Amino acid sequence: MHLAVITNYYPDRRPLSEYGYHLIRGLKEARPSYKVTVLASSPGPDGVCRPWSYGKPYLPLQVMSALNSLKPDVVLINCLFTSWGNTHIANLLGFMVIPFLARKWFTIALVHHLPQTIRINATGYSMTPLHKVGVEAACAALARAQRVCFILERDRQFFARRYRHRQTSTVEHGLLGELSWAPLLQGAPTFLCLGKWGRSKDPEPVIKAVLRVAQGRLIVGGQSHPRSEGFLERVMARYSSDRVFFPGYIREEEIATFFHQGHVVVLPCRENTGTSGVAFQACQHGRALVAKDTPVFREIAQKFGLEMHFYTSDEDLPGVIQNLVDDRARLEAEGAHNMKAVEHLQMHRVAESYWKLLEDRHG
Repeated sequence: MHLAVITNYYPDRRPLSEYGYHLIRGLKEARPSYKVTVLASSPGPDGVCRPWSYGKPYLPLQVMSALNSLKPDVVLINCLFTSWGNTHIANLLGFMVIPFLARKWFTIALVHHLPQTIRINATGYSMTPLHKVGVEAACAALARAQRVCFILERDRQFFARRYRHRQTSTVEHGLLGELSWAPLLQGAPTFLCLGKWGRSKDPEPVIKAVLRVAQGRLIVGGQSHPRSEGFLERVMARYSSDRVFFPGYIREEEIATFFHQGHVVVLPCRENTGTSGVAFQACQHGRALVAKDTPVFREIAQKFGLEMHFYTSDEDLPGVIQNLVDDRARLEAEGAHNMKAVEHLQMHRVAESYWKLLEDRHG
């Protein structure tokens, strides 16, 4: 079988690039006898097929032209509603390729979020009537795929009901890399945040909370979200100090070191636009978790049995983290528990679900 995967791909820093990288590794490890070709956006120095241009209106033509040359048996699309560009038009056009794909190949789409299930007002953004029309058009195109998979069950249920799609599935997010344990470092408690930062995911409340903890320091990894250019730079200009560090984008080979230098990982999402890859990364590297009390974080904690401490408002956060750092034995125990809880989510195991769907596609 020849599988073509359309995805953003590391070392690009675009949405889902890191996820695409680990998904491909998992797919190849799960079925080494099958051929897997990556179709990613240009440019890239890694020999991956990069036929389509991020944010360009002719993206569908580029994708179809490349697939016609490659002649795969099946196509898998790894996508968000912000996967294809920095504008609404570019993202809508990206989804418009799906009906054309489905006419020629069995097409399976992996969707990481649905705008309709997100509490948009809680993110600091808004959705105009025009945006809603665009989302509906994108979802109608998405519904043309023979199989649509979702990370969150709430998204699957909504999509199946709204678009009357009978071939929907829920799949696990999976781990972005290997399990990796290290004991907590001695010295001042170190808190970690990681993400693509913007109005819906803002490190400022965490910075203010950590500065109220005696001797605590904070490392804020990542970069501004593509839709919030300059956001993190403005935060850096205001808060950079000997207690608040901004190392920038964390490369894949630096991820384990990044998590191992921390005692607690804080997840400050105002509202989850999807599940949290950072939460799973913290678990796979054996770290304790503090998270804003949102339905998705509650679901993740309950589903996998994670040790996760919740705060309901920014004013509660200093007290939550202070109580934790006073008991390092507890932090180590919680980190070890979290790593054990997610060990079954290694990506080659998650990839099995996709291969089974593809192998049974005629059944």
